[in-house]
Amino acid sequence: MADEEEQTNVSREDDGVFAKRDGQSENEDFYSWDWKTIKAAITGGAAVAGDQDARLLDLIDPQTLRVASTYFDHAEKTMENVATSLRQHAEALAGEDGAWKGPAAKQFLAKMQTFAQHLEANAEVLRGQDGTGDNSNVRIKLYDNGNWLAWAQNAVNTIDHHYAAVARARGVGKTEDDLVTVSEDPEVVEAMTTAMRNVLIQLSGNYGWHVPDPGSVNVTPVDGGNSKPPDLDPPPLDETPPGGDGPPDVDGPPG
Repeated sequence: MADEEEQTNVSREDDGVFAKRDGQSENEDFYSWDWKTIKAAITGGAAVAGDQDARLLDLIDPQTLRVASTYFDHAEKTMENVATSLRQHAEALAGEDGAWKGPAAKQFLAKMQTFAQHLEANAEVLRGQDGTGDNSNVRIKLYDNGNWLAWAQNAVNTIDHHYAAVARARGVGKTEDDLVTVSEDPEVVEAMTTAMRNVLIQLSGNYGWHVPDPGSVNVTPVDGGNSKPPDLDPPPLDETPPGGDGPPDVDGPPG
């Protein structure tokens, strides 16, 4: 079992063991965790005294993953819609049948088409290989992770209640806060820790996924030709403003 002083992912307090917001751990280092650390990492807290449901939900909430999935879905669809609209409007203005002709129109159209390709490419990063069994679809994976986390929370809570009942049946007492002191029965502690660790193994395995970095998206710019509009001479700096030396005097309001 890991030394409590060395664990950086939980905070051990008088009223329970709680997950840290900035807690970090290496892959598979949870094999050395005790049951309190495992449960706190999944539900937000363990051996918690009193009603602290709001605190636990604030620390770890599966619904936040589901909500995030809808935001990514919105971002993906927005980029696709903007790309389509941008391309259609640019074509209508400067395309083959557009009213704007000449080198500047070609450059404008090429820029808009390239920008639309960038939007579509980044939408593809979020979408991944949807429908092919690939797990890189951000929306689907986030929602799936939220469901897995909710399952894991329910599982460790069920395990906790079960082994608390087992410990009570074996003669273990309670604290002033009505918590079963399962630590008095090492066999129960070992069985409960193993059961919770198996839940965490399944949960952590589901979180092993990769999404390509949007910065790695490469788009070949559309060629708009090498010509460009001619340079225009700036207006003379000493040109007299239209209308002579200045605006005429204006009478004030009638008294």
